[in-house]
Amino acid sequence: MSEWSSSMHRAQTCFGVPLTRCIARQPVYRSGPPVTAIDPTTPSDRCRVILTGEIDLANAEEFLILAQAMIAECPEARFTIDLSGVTFIDSSGLAMLVRIRRAATDAGMDLRLAGTPPRVRQLLEITGLDEPFGLAVGRS
Repeated sequence: MSEWSSSMHRAQTCFGVPLTRCIARQPVYRSGPPVTAIDPTTPSDRCRVILTGEIDLANAEEFLILAQAMIAECPEARFTIDLSGVTFIDSSGLAMLVRIRRAATDAGMDLRLAGTPPRVRQLLEITGLDEPFGLAVGRS
């Protein structure tokens, strides 16, 4: 194994565990509730990420990386982000959702938001992101 490929392999693992599983098991602890993702152990789990707590500059990039890795492993045509436990999301979190949507689209998949709380839905509507995420209802 070349030095470059060896370093790439190390970058894709965390203590010898695939990066997607390592990140999924380690919630990000902050002042509010932790943001977590389910452990992708079954095919349907690899196609669904559950986010809780606050999503902001401090953790959006970490979950973008996790979601992109999960999309690459997903055997289904749809990837779901469950936002039912999200209590706060800022512009970094919105950018993360857009980038995850782009990764899913590039992989030929549909992206679905599930359990979108009213405050998050309102923010998506204000920013015009409700329609790209399939949340626009009754708009002319």
